[in-house]
Amino acid sequence: MAEISDFHRCFKNCGLLEFPTTGSQYTWNDRYGDSRIMSRIDWAFINSAWLNNMASFQAQFLPEYISDRCPLKFIPYNTQRKNKPAFKFCNVWTSHPDFLEVVKEG
Repeated sequence: MAEISDFHRCFKNCGLLEFPTTGSQYTWNDRYGDSRIMSRIDWAFINSAWLNNMASFQAQFLPEYISDRCPLKFIPYNTQRKNKPAFKFCNVWTSHPDFLEVVKEG
């Protein structure tokens, strides 16, 4: 614990939170064939200001390619609706003088 106390104190003083990630479980490997050593040594950290402004993002560790590290990609959530929203009827519409005529034309 003594070796990480400065980091922990900085983490707490800056109000950092670990950003949840998907994708590769391990973010580093030694690239030695079948007897690979793999480890998770990378994380994504954010603060509350970032979360308030960028709440609709997810973080994904991609598979390693050229490097021995897995790149981290921030991806916006798809905010478009897949289905058309349901029609909602407002009772106040019936008080409009042309209500019945509009309905008959419709």
